[in-house]
Amino acid sequence: MHFNPARFSLCGDQMLEFNDMLTSFLSEKGAKANALRYKGKTSLKAGAINTAATMLIAYLITAIVAFAMGGGIMQLVLFPLSALVGLVFWFLGDSLAFYVGRGFGGNGDYAHFMGALSYPEGAGRMLAALLGVIPLIGGILYIIAALWWLNMSAKTIEAVHNIGPWKAAATIIISALAMLAGMFVMGLLFAGLGFVAAPTGV
Repeated sequence: MHFNPARFSLCGDQMLEFNDMLTSFLSEKGAKANALRYKGKTSLKAGAINTAATMLIAYLITAIVAFAMGGGIMQLVLFPLSALVGLVFWFLGDSLAFYVGRGFGGNGDYAHFMGALSYPEGAGRMLAALLGVIPLIGGILYIIAALWWLNMSAKTIEAVHNIGPWKAAATIIISALAMLAGMFVMGLLFAGLGFVAAPTGV
């Protein structure tokens, strides 16, 4: 009996649904096949659980390595908070990608889109974190894994939204740039508030 991602469980051999995650990350055909196979079966809840679980693992790996290299204990204490912030950005970024894809003529379902996209993203997130801690070459390997992760995400978007590869790639690029621009504006706003508050002593 094949596992239904809409009934995702963090128990036993179903934990993180490694097989489909890795297939969606390592194979372009696998990414498209999984995206289509889960049509009408996956959900926003499944995507959120996939994303939260893989973010916890990725941030935990980073926190442990940072602590081992002399970082403070707060690295370990705060990693769940980092994962929570990451989950919020996942929701905003992937939701934005859904509507950008719709703008390119996509016809995918929102819940299906969010759930299916969490598979290549989840595997990419964990593998990038693992490769990133390798001494000397970790940074390069992380970038390579991240770029391949984006490629697999584009293939998933292509399948779910039924759009061409260039439109799927443009969806990824536009969404990423919009998120970066939003974070930049928020950073300026917070910096401005800090600048104004300082002279008043508040």
